Amino acid sequence: MDSLLSEKTEKPKSDTPSDLESLQLGAWNVLLERRSVTSSLAARWYQFLVAIPLFRRTFADVYKMDPAMIRRVIALKVWTGVEGAVTLHLSRNLLKLLENGVKTGKFDASSLLRAALAKTMCSVIASVAQLASQSLRRDMMGYSYAYFVYMRMRAQVRMDIPTAASTKRYFV
Repeated sequence: MDSLLSEKTEKPKSDTPSDLESLQLGAWNVLLERRSVTSSLAARWYQFLVAIPLFRRTFADVYKMDPAMIRRVIALKVWTGVEGAVTLHLSRNLLKLLENGVKTGKFDASSLLRAALAKTMCSVIASVAQLASQSLRRDMMGYSYAYFVYMRMRAQVRMDIPTAASTKRYFV
């Protein structure tokens, strides 16, 4: 078993901008990128630009799975981002109404009721969004696993068809 996992490390022969390390694990030839601390802003910007096509491809693959589900995920993420600001704004309005009522001695019951209802509705929406997010995350994990297993099987079949076709002429 140790002979299958024996490591043979060598530098690659290509002149790529990244520093790659070749690793032989049994029958597999693995290329690993050596991590280096990049202190210059230009190097980090270059790494970001190189990664953009990968992000696009990943997003396109995930979006292809179920566009409606991805739109719901994005909407929930946006809500999570603004939830704190909306809650803070509604709390400020409620406290401002209470402050004005204490100062003047006259409380505006309808404004207080609207502010309290708005704050309550915001809390309800936040709770529903959190439950929906948990459910959506669970569904998305199962769906994405099945989708990418399907894509991997399609890729394997595409690779096996030429192999099968090339051996067919020997056995016919």
